[in-house]
Amino acid sequence: MRLKLERLINQGILAKKDLALSSISPRFVFRRYAQKLSAQNARIIRPLPGKALPEISVNVGIYQGNNPSALKLCDFLQKRLSDDLFGAYVHGSIATTEEVAYSDFDALVIIKESVLADEHRLAATAYRLHQATRFMYEYDPLQHHGWFVLLESELRRYPQDYFPYELFAFAKSLFPDQGRKFSLSLNPEPGASTLFYMLASNIINRLNNAAYPQNIYQLKSLLSEFMLLPALYVQLRDKEGIFKKYSFAAARKDFSTADWQIMDDVSRLRDNWHYETNSLQEWLMRKPGFIFRKLSARMAPAIPPDLKAILTPSFYQRMAALAYQMKSQSSLVNKISEKNLDRMPI
Repeated sequence: MRLKLERLINQGILAKKDLALSSISPRFVFRRYAQKLSAQNARIIRPLPGKALPEISVNVGIYQGNNPSALKLCDFLQKRLSDDLFGAYVHGSIATTEEVAYSDFDALVIIKESVLADEHRLAATAYRLHQATRFMYEYDPLQHHGWFVLLESELRRYPQDYFPYELFAFAKSLFPDQGRKFSLSLNPEPGASTLFYMLASNIINRLNNAAYPQNIYQLKSLLSEFMLLPALYVQLRDKEGIFKKYSFAAARKDFSTADWQIMDDVSRLRDNWHYETNSLQEWLMRKPGFIFRKLSARMAPAIPPDLKAILTPSFYQRMAALAYQMKSQSSLVNKISEKNLDRMPI
């Protein structure tokens, strides 16, 4: 249910058949889906069996940076959504005030339980959060994701595989007076997460089939997925979350210097990131919504010549090779059912 809500918030639709309607009356689309999601949420609410789970205390600091987009988002949320959100947070480089040209906008919201019980309130909340994604694309037009979304009810059985609670230590609250101190209980039966395995397999499959990026948007999406692998790998290996910045050193000890070199090479591309847009691209890529993000993926600027010279087939194959080694090394490999393995790309 949460994943459907997250997709609605970020894309503005759940099905392509709603594209035309969303361009005429986006609020109606949100109202229609909110009714279904609210009813679905009511059906899945069940008393939690067994004894109370151990609680983990979380304490999140207040965002005190000067990122213009983060400040605009903070103002928007406080004026329009403070009654509907348990908390709102920035994480990643914006939270730690370490932004570089490559940085995207990482943000998480926790939606109040009472919002899910009221379809009208849910529709309004989801629509406003969708509107707020414009601040993310204003900051990074190449952004390939929107909000991370959690439900207040999930704090009682926290989905550690989705957003490791350890990351709150590096996050900052966009609300000064709410959602800063709370407790959560980890889901005792989270199941084996396939996120790392699926992401690594997808990278391997694409690169082995020479499906190389054709523009700067596609390139950033690939590089970002590749640089996420160390954090997911370490999380599986150590059974706890790790801040992405520290995951590279933590993961590299399991691989030879020669094999890991490609991760350092990709990181250097991040450090030297640049591109240019024309006025049409600039307008298009700052707009939220499914159709604009799809157009951004196709009509984004070309990869600059100096970067393109580095991105040879050999470069991409080295990326695929390390992804394959990380997948093979992961302790998760032996815990995935044969059924799931059969569904994953080679």
